[in-house]
Amino acid sequence: MIRVLFSVHSICLIIFFIKNVALEETYNEEVEDITNEYDDEIQTVVPPIGAQSEELPDTPITVQWKQGKVPYYINKDHYGQTIRNRIRLVMNMLERISCVVFEDIELKPPRTKKARGDLWINIENPRKTRECSHTLMKGYGDSAVLVLGYDCMSTTEITHALMHALGFPDEVTLPSRDNFVRIMWNNIQPKYRPLFWAQNTKGNQRNALKDYDPMSIMHFHDRAYTINGGPTIVPLNPSIVLKPPSGLSELDRSNIYKAFRHECNKRKVNNLIEHCRVDYVDEYDDYDHEDHDVTPL
Repeated sequence: MIRVLFSVHSICLIIFFIKNVALEETYNEEVEDITNEYDDEIQTVVPPIGAQSEELPDTPITVQWKQGKVPYYINKDHYGQTIRNRIRLVMNMLERISCVVFEDIELKPPRTKKARGDLWINIENPRKTRECSHTLMKGYGDSAVLVLGYDCMSTTEITHALMHALGFPDEVTLPSRDNFVRIMWNNIQPKYRPLFWAQNTKGNQRNALKDYDPMSIMHFHDRAYTINGGPTIVPLNPSIVLKPPSGLSELDRSNIYKAFRHECNKRKVNNLIEHCRVDYVDEYDDYDHEDHDVTPL
């Protein structure tokens, strides 16, 4: 029994050593790779003057999902069971190709300044909006609001919206986009022009270094938000074809992995330590409560 206890104790000591030393070095390398992808708190992205409109959200944000956990609540008064199932199926798909975990909040947290203490997504549509609105907005307390319009319920559109919730921008807003496409401003509906503004990447190196991907699920098609039927995005290279994506591109999948591997590694280590702690305590308690006969020398 003493030998078993010593073995468990030794494993725990090794795990704690790995957590505090070896894996910390790995994390530092990964952080250098990802280059400060998220801040610890919700960041409000301030659009240029004149960007606000009733149709578009006026407080877009990017967020950090600690340990790759994404708590969410879907308002049952705004979305029926069929739509909720479809959203969950897309979440299942994103979980399969990444280490991200979507955690359902069955009861909506109360409307207080600090309702949970953890960030969560509130998926709702209080105005019964039909048009697509994929921008993540600052809500009350620690909530981030995602409005899914009723005309945007295809798997591709839901995936696009949830990718925004995970922190990924529209592809045409990347700083490198002007090397590949030209934005035809006169062909874009005025209220949607803010969606095409290139990002200010100060404090967000992940998007500054991200490769432009015309095949990304985050890319608009060439006539998105057109006012006259003409193209709103024109490729500079004839080999680039802009069409509605059918799913995540290979680069999309790679970007999800790179963005979350650091946080997911922390989750895995914490789970392992907790498992080890519970096993060690149980083993110790079992040993401590046993009767041991000691033969005198």
